[in-house]
Amino acid sequence: ALRMLSKRGSTISDTQSNLLFVTDIPSKLEEIRAFIKAIDVGARQVMIEARVVEANDSFNRDLGVKLNLINSKANQIGGSGVYASGGKMAPGTSTSTFKDGVWTTTATGSVLTQTPMAGVNLPSFTSTGGTLALSLFNASATRILNLELAALESDGVGKIISSPRVITANNVKAKIEDGTEVPYVTTQSSGGTTTQTVSFKSAKLSLEATPQITPEGTVRMTLVVKKEEPDWTRAVLGNPPIKSSIVETDVVVENGGTVVIGGVFVTSSQATTEKVPFLGDIPFFGWLFKFKADVGDRRELLVFITPRILSEKLRLD
Repeated sequence: ALRMLSKRGSTISDTQSNLLFVTDIPSKLEEIRAFIKAIDVGARQVMIEARVVEANDSFNRDLGVKLNLINSKANQIGGSGVYASGGKMAPGTSTSTFKDGVWTTTATGSVLTQTPMAGVNLPSFTSTGGTLALSLFNASATRILNLELAALESDGVGKIISSPRVITANNVKAKIEDGTEVPYVTTQSSGGTTTQTVSFKSAKLSLEATPQITPEGTVRMTLVVKKEEPDWTRAVLGNPPIKSSIVETDVVVENGGTVVIGGVFVTSSQATTEKVPFLGDIPFFGWLFKFKADVGDRRELLVFITPRILSEKLRLD
């Protein structure tokens, strides 16, 4: 705006009140007024709703069937591309590294664009550690999804463990974290004295989303989903390393639609023993009267992300 001033013009700004005082000839004042009106536009804002669901295979299958969609387990990311519900994604890459006691698996992919009437297919495709599982809902299917999530949770096949919401400006990154700190003990010896120190490592589920409103009214999001958890099977002196899974992707979703990111699995096992009282405790022959079994459970973390463009009346400044 300073370049638009004449030699007689001057400006004074007040940052606290966000005011600009301009003194100049009338013709220049009109030009500056039109320029400020064109650029002084409030940033559009997007509300991002995230629902983190811990689900078993029955949850995925039931949700896909209730939405009348086919099963495409044969498709896998990392091959020659995959047609998920809503568009085609180019082959992704997956790398695993071990550093400072932390395993990190990173999967990346290209932009996945949603077609106007795309729904969702769950399970979208089989995925192993480090692969990306991604599906899309349109706005109409999202309304049905909210009801089905509540119904399937009441049936005990899935559990909504977190449902945060955040509002961010267009092209501004929003971050959501939920987790805990895992303590670990380090021992140091000096001069015959042993000192133990307790430190903490973060084990969190975090979501980073950068929305970009397109001229067509859709929302393009750069998403980074990171799941950290202690790996007790590799613990050293009782201190577990932190296993980390990271998914990064760009996706285009219609306003009010939903993108689902999966492929992060949580496994647990439990050893059980059943025996006949007294007889099962007999030395050498007791094994004839008892039964041992290892019961394993595998559950998938599904992250449902729904962007909604706020109207001017609802916009927060």
